[in-house]
Amino acid sequence: MTTPEGILDFIAELTWDDLPTQVRRQSKLCLLDLTGVGAGGAGTKLSRIIRDYSALDMGGALPMMFDGRGASVSGVALAGGITIDALDGHDGFNPAKGHAGCGVLPALYGLAQELGDVSGQEFLLCLTLGYELACRTAMAQHASVPDYHTSGAWVAVAVAGLAARLMGLDRAQTAHAMGIAEYHGPRSQMMRCIYHPTMLKDGAGWGAMCGVSAARLAARGFTGAPALTLSTDHWRDLGDTWLICQQYFKPYPVCRWAQAPIAAVLDLQKRHGFDSRAITALHIVSFHESVRLGTKQVTTTE
Repeated sequence: MTTPEGILDFIAELTWDDLPTQVRRQSKLCLLDLTGVGAGGAGTKLSRIIRDYSALDMGGALPMMFDGRGASVSGVALAGGITIDALDGHDGFNPAKGHAGCGVLPALYGLAQELGDVSGQEFLLCLTLGYELACRTAMAQHASVPDYHTSGAWVAVAVAGLAARLMGLDRAQTAHAMGIAEYHGPRSQMMRCIYHPTMLKDGAGWGAMCGVSAARLAARGFTGAPALTLSTDHWRDLGDTWLICQQYFKPYPVCRWAQAPIAAVLDLQKRHGFDSRAITALHIVSFHESVRLGTKQVTTTE
């Protein structure tokens, strides 16, 4: 099992040469996918509201994703995460029933702009690191609590770790940053937003903002260690098994839970050659969470 100290070493010492070719390719694919989904999400009412808020209430000089206005690094992370999450078309990680990249990318985007000397290679390396930290933290958290929390809860810890690396924090400061993020991360109950669809979504932007803020606090001497999720056996194959390669990409911009019935209908149509005029009714059987996605009348993107 990798110790918390070993995880901190991994965060600080990982290099581009350590990444297998497949991992490098996947990091570029994830970046492309997230950027495209974010560009689409920027057209939603949800994104416009959060970008307005970040520009006015979290002011700064760093341009937000898909918006020429400036915000603080935390504001860039918040607005970008919620914008990507708005369209619900981004990649995901089945064992965690959640999404790493939608929070990691905008936080990294804001940090890279603020620091100003981050190369493209280092950017992709840190994106990959963010996926590894987020997915393992997610599995550790889900195994330790009965509630099903949004992705923001564990994305926060990952963002704090990669932010600490980029900011050049030492091991002790990095430990505090990840502990602060774990403690203050948005432990929001995912099913609440399934039962009552609103703009709360998956907490990705809030987690990204929390992780960035945690690293900046730790740099100033704020303490928060330990992050309990780092002391589990979910880290035992860190650096050997790359979880970024286990991300799925959605065929349609909707929750992954709803995509199996779509695939089933298309498969039936392909097998039997009927068209929509031949259909009088549909009866769909699925698992509880998927069924709860159903609403009687769709009026908004939420």
